[in-house]
Amino acid sequence: MTIPQFLRKIRMEGARRSCCASAKHNVTEAAMEVGYSSLSHFSQAFCQTMGCCPALYSNTKVRPVESKAGPGQS
Repeated sequence: MTIPQFLRKIRMEGARRSCCASAKHNVTEAAMEVGYSSLSHFSQAFCQTMGCCPALYSNTKVRPVESKAGPGQS
């Protein structure tokens, strides 16, 4: 991973927490909060980093898949 890719990942994680996970901000506010002045550039970067557009991500409240293994199973 290059330095610019790493920095984008950090910014997108901040945006995800800001608008998507906590519903504290809308997508535009989250973009501005992490330093994007262009919503289209933010949306494109978010899609490339997170795998879906920010509006869909915040609407579906995507969460990590939980393990289905029962007790004592791996």
